[in-house]
Amino acid sequence: MKIFIRMLIICVAAAIAIFCVYIFTSEKVSDSFTNENYLVTSDRDILIDDKDFVKMFLNIYNMSAVTGDFDLISGIEPSFSITVGGLTRETGEYAVFVKSISSKEVYILNTNENKLVAVSKENLNYLLSYEIIYRLPMTVTVKEPTCTYVQVNSDLTEETLNGAVTGCEWYNKQFDGQYFQLSMHEDLGYKILSDVIDIKNIKFDIIPDEIFLKVSCFEDVIAENYINIENFDMNEYITKNGHYYFEITAIYDMSPDKDYYGSKTFGFSMVVQNEIYFEFEEMSVSQGEFTRIFLYNAQEGTKYSLKSEKLNYTAKFFKVEKDKLMAFFPVNCAQATGTFDFELEIDGNKTMQQINVEKSPFLESTLTTDAATSSIISQAGLDEQAVYLTPLKKYVSSDEIYMSGPFIEPAQGKITTEFGSMRYTNGSKTPTRHNAMDIADRNMPDVLATNRGKVLLAMKMVITGNTVIIDHGMNVVSLHYHMDSMNVKKGDVVEKGDKIGVMGTTGYSTGVHLHFEIRINGIETNPASLFGVDLLK
Repeated sequence: MKIFIRMLIICVAAAIAIFCVYIFTSEKVSDSFTNENYLVTSDRDILIDDKDFVKMFLNIYNMSAVTGDFDLISGIEPSFSITVGGLTRETGEYAVFVKSISSKEVYILNTNENKLVAVSKENLNYLLSYEIIYRLPMTVTVKEPTCTYVQVNSDLTEETLNGAVTGCEWYNKQFDGQYFQLSMHEDLGYKILSDVIDIKNIKFDIIPDEIFLKVSCFEDVIAENYINIENFDMNEYITKNGHYYFEITAIYDMSPDKDYYGSKTFGFSMVVQNEIYFEFEEMSVSQGEFTRIFLYNAQEGTKYSLKSEKLNYTAKFFKVEKDKLMAFFPVNCAQATGTFDFELEIDGNKTMQQINVEKSPFLESTLTTDAATSSIISQAGLDEQAVYLTPLKKYVSSDEIYMSGPFIEPAQGKITTEFGSMRYTNGSKTPTRHNAMDIADRNMPDVLATNRGKVLLAMKMVITGNTVIIDHGMNVVSLHYHMDSMNVKKGDVVEKGDKIGVMGTTGYSTGVHLHFEIRINGIETNPASLFGVDLLK
C-alpha cells in the first residue's frame, strides 16, 4: 500500500511538472514594459524536470564567467526565470537577463547564492538549441509604438492626447530569431471627438516607415492613401455633414537591425453637423454698387436658392473656400429705390430677408462731337456690337475663379467722366447714362489688367475701337474701349498688372482716353468700388 501511494505521488508530481512546462512554454507574452534603454518581458517561471536540460543548463552556468558587476542588470527585470527541481537531485532558482538579442548579451543570476555570471555567445547558442527555450515568445525589443496629437477645441484651447488603438499586427523576435505575433494592447475603439474643430501635430514616438490614412463618412470612403503626416489636415477631408472615421496606420517594415515589424492603427471619429446659413455683407446697397452674399457649410446635395422676384434676381454662388460659397448682388444705376424682399431657401426651409436700395448722387456731364465722330454711331457699328459685344456684357462665368487679390486701376490719368453720370451730347435735352469710368492721359500710357483673368474678346470694333474684354471669374467682367493698340488675344490668361494695350482714341472717341467698365452679373458696377478690394476675402 505504501509503495502504491508513493508511486501515485510521483505520478502526480510528474504530471504537475509536465503541465507547468507546457503552460510556461506555450503562452504568448502579452505584457511588456520599458526600463531606460531596455524593453524586457515580464517575469516568467519555468519549472524544469528534464535531466538532460538541467545538466546542460547547469554546465552553461558553471562554465560562464563570474562577474560581480550587478550594475549590468540594475533596474531591469529578468526576461525569464528557471527553477531546477522536481525529480532531479539538483535544486536552485536562476534568473536569466537578456539585454540584447542582436549582441547576445545575456546574464544568469543564481538567486540562492546571489551569484551573477555572463553567458558567452557560444553557450547562449547551445542554450537556444533546446526547444523549451527558443520557442519562448520573450523578446528584447523596442517599446510599443505610441501616437500623440493636439486637439483644437471649439473655444480654441488645445490639448495633447494619446491616440486610441483600433488595430494592431505586431511581430517580435523569439530567442531563436524567428518572429511571432504579439498582442500588445486592448482594442480601445475609435476615440470620439466632441466639440473639436481640428486635429494637428500627429506624432509617433517611433518614426514609421510609412503612414496610411483611411477616411470614411458613414459607408462612403473619402480617402485611402499614403500620406506625409506633417501635411495632414483633418478639415481637408470633411466635405459634408456626417459621422467621420479617421484611421491612421503606422507601418514598420521588417529589417535586420530591428527586433520587430508590423503595423499599428490609431483611430478617431467625429460627428459633423454644421449649420447651413446665408449672410448678407450689407443690408443696404446704393445704385450702381454691389454687395456680397455668403452661404456657409453647404454640403454635397444641399438644395439652396436665394432670389428676389421684384428685382428679377437669382443668386449664382461660387465656392471661394472649403465651407463658404459667395454670390454678388449688384444694383443697376437706374434701379428704383426702396425695400425689397428676398426669399432664402435651404433644403425646403424658406425664410425672408429685406434689402434696402438707396439713391446714389450721380453727376451730370456734357459731350460735344464733330460730324465725323458722330457718324461713327452707325447701323453697321450697332449690328457689330449686337453680335460680338452685347452677349459678353451679360457673360456668365464658369466655376473657375481667375481673380486673385485686390483689383488695381487699369491706367494712369485723370478721370474725365465719372461712373453713372448722365451725359448730354451736342446739346440734347435727353441724357444718356455713362456706365463706365473714363480715364484720360495725352501721353498714352499702358493699359493694365485690373486683375487676373481670361481674355474673352480682343478686337477692333467700329464704335468701341480696339476693345478688350476680360473675365475675372464669378461673373465679374472688365471692358476696355478705344485703345490705340492691343497686346493680347482671345483666350489669353493675363495676370494682374499685365500690359493688355495702350490708351488711345479709336472708335467713337473725342480724345485719348480709356473707357473702363466693370460688369457683375451683367450689370454695370462702379469700378472705383473694386480698386484695392479683394473680392474673395
